[in-house]
Amino acid sequence: MSSTLMIPPAVVSRVREGAVALLTTLGDKLSDATWYPEQCRPLYEQVQEQWRLLDAIGWSDEDDTGEMVEADVASIGKPLRLAVDEMTPSLEQWLGEMREDDPERPARADELRLVQQFQIQVCGAIGEQGQ
Repeated sequence: MSSTLMIPPAVVSRVREGAVALLTTLGDKLSDATWYPEQCRPLYEQVQEQWRLLDAIGWSDEDDTGEMVEADVASIGKPLRLAVDEMTPSLEQWLGEMREDDPERPARADELRLVQQFQIQVCGAIGEQGQ
């Protein structure tokens, strides 16, 4: 298991998008669980994990430097995996819905390929099998 992982600049914004989507889902789940502290604690821990990921990669596109982001696998490997897993099906769906002659299709296909390759790297770094 590797101790660090380099996140390519082309993937950072999609990881961020996945983290934000997960935070939205976790917020909804927390709202439903407010009367049950035993349910709230694990959800809040997951929120904190996504916050740590966003602290590492930047909270907005304005934080992007255009360089690789070094990620400590021990502290953000799990939330990184969840964020990438969140985005991959969305990217697959978007590509599938594009017309074959759409001029942006090749760029979107490349983006999907990069995210899928990174997903494999994340799985390897945290010692899990890929999807």
